[in-house]
Amino acid sequence: MTMHKLLVQFYATPHELADFLRELLSLDLTLVTMELSPFLIQLASSKADLEVSRLQKASQVMVFHEPPVTSCENWNQFLDANRDGLFLWMGRLDQQVLSQSWLSAQSTSEQVIKRWRKVANILKRRTSAGVWIASLLNKDAGFYKQFRFTEGALKLFDEGCRIAPPAGNNLVFLRNPSPDC
Repeated sequence: MTMHKLLVQFYATPHELADFLRELLSLDLTLVTMELSPFLIQLASSKADLEVSRLQKASQVMVFHEPPVTSCENWNQFLDANRDGLFLWMGRLDQQVLSQSWLSAQSTSEQVIKRWRKVANILKRRTSAGVWIASLLNKDAGFYKQFRFTEGALKLFDEGCRIAPPAGNNLVFLRNPSPDC
């Protein structure tokens, strides 16, 4: 059995994440906000449920084509009961540091992933491809086209906001860094 996967890694402001989710809600998709500790899930059935102030309490949002099973006691039960959802891990903006967001899904059904790719394409139209990541050790920088960013993330970067690396102790640039980064 083949596992089909989808992953989009990107940087976006909290307001842009909320706008994206409101667009998904308008497509008659079911959205569920989630907190992990303590485990709490809430259906987001209106645009008011997707205001930035409410979303900042949740760490993830799952998106479904059909209403999900919500009578679950923990994260693992919820995932087991709702295998074909689209997962959005929402990056944060804390103390002038913007962390990365992920949109992902995996399924044994190629049809499910094809449907979620259409949603991923909505996100991709809102973002630009490619960031530079520089090593703090040797100052070498490489361009990574698989990471994406929004206009709002670029504006924050231009205003001095630090972009958190996906992993490690590197520097992330949304514009080509100078040689003396």
